[in-house]
Amino acid sequence: MKITVSSLDQIDYVVTKDQPSHMITLIDPATEVPTPLLIKSDNYLRINCHDIPAPRDELIHPTEDHVRTLVGFFNSWDMAAPMLIHCFMGISRSSAAAYIGLCLQNPGQEREAAQHMRQEGAHAQPNPLIIAHADRVMDRGGKMIAAIEEIGEGDFASMGMPYTVSVDLKHR
Repeated sequence: MKITVSSLDQIDYVVTKDQPSHMITLIDPATEVPTPLLIKSDNYLRINCHDIPAPRDELIHPTEDHVRTLVGFFNSWDMAAPMLIHCFMGISRSSAAAYIGLCLQNPGQEREAAQHMRQEGAHAQPNPLIIAHADRVMDRGGKMIAAIEEIGEGDFASMGMPYTVSVDLKHR
């Protein structure tokens, strides 16, 4: 099965193209995001946080609780249909969440998951705070952080184009 990472403005395109059953939104609390009709309310997760690499006054930073919620949502996904993950630009928060999904389904393959994400999304720049929290929550001993550092910064993009990763790294 697959996960598609998208920006807010590409949601309708991805929903039409991929027909996902599940959707994750990682976005600031003030941004309105209409839930596509195709997505059932039980299959939709919204996490309100800003795209920041460290806590800052007056902004909501990603937390370990956010990551635990993501992990629980991924674990409830039966993978019968694709998942759509988006943030405002489709570059940082959504890429971090997709990487978490890849690592959950492919334990011990953090490096391969990061390389697959870079291959499919040259502009992906996973939020480092989300990755650090995920590494702790998922007890990966620094492997997730190291893998993301190894792939380096993605290509510059003012807005990310949708990209898709295969959840099963062995059969992609």
